[in-house]
Amino acid sequence: DETNKRHSQNMQTVTSTVAQAEHARKLESERLQGELRNSLQKTSETQRQMMDLRDQMGQQQTAALKTRAAQTVGTAMLKWMNQQQAQAFSTWLRVLQMHKARDVASQQIQQAVKVTEEKMKEE
Repeated sequence: DETNKRHSQNMQTVTSTVAQAEHARKLESERLQGELRNSLQKTSETQRQMMDLRDQMGQQQTAALKTRAAQTVGTAMLKWMNQQQAQAFSTWLRVLQMHKARDVASQQIQQAVKVTEEKMKEE
């Protein structure tokens, strides 16, 4: 009877030890699963941030390209406009010189006519 009692106690001790070990294993497994879940969430968030940054970088590159293109167009337009102004000024200057030359020639002709009229009166 004593043997059965010890055997029964040993079985209870073993069963209790196995149950405690199983409980500890279960708790450790839950803790590890929680850590894994947290790590996966952090990884997922990091990947999302990387994708957002990649999108932002693409948008900024596109904006920079458009800005450079606008600057190139603006520079070309400014150069063209300066050339147009220079041509207009040159044309205006030639017209002004022609008018002055005409006025000088007209005065010379009038002076010559006057001199001729005076000579005719003297004769």
